[in-house]
Amino acid sequence: MSLITSPAVQKLVIDGARRSDLTGIRWLLAVESLPNDDLTADSLDHFFVCRDDIGVLAVGGIEPVAGVALLRAIVVTNSYGGRVLGRRLVSATEERATELGLRAIYVVASAAELFFEQVGFRHTSAEKAPPELRAHRAFRAPRAVHAPLMVKP
Repeated sequence: MSLITSPAVQKLVIDGARRSDLTGIRWLLAVESLPNDDLTADSLDHFFVCRDDIGVLAVGGIEPVAGVALLRAIVVTNSYGGRVLGRRLVSATEERATELGLRAIYVVASAAELFFEQVGFRHTSAEKAPPELRAHRAFRAPRAVHAPLMVKP
């Protein structure tokens, strides 16, 4: 399948995740080896998806922790021009974090460090993150052990 051009990607709708999206969201996260077994239909309040006729083709989501947000995922299927749609998902999660009054967004950038730098995240040390955030399972995942921690205030 060829990449969809940016104008076409711009027309794709990003919407709040629904209970029926859970299987598709888990699948996308699993493909990227991101934790997903703790997600339930009730935990999708701060997740956003882009769907096509077949199902979920992109997901982004945050989890509020101790007054900040943990960016749980920005995943876009390969056939949908990841950077453009990824940026739109980051914007949606940033808007939600602002609505919730969260003061920063943290991400364990295990595979997309350059992308997160391009959308305004900067490197930080785990010691600067709230202890409740450092205790989150995302920090104990195998691919997180050596991954950089990034933050966007």
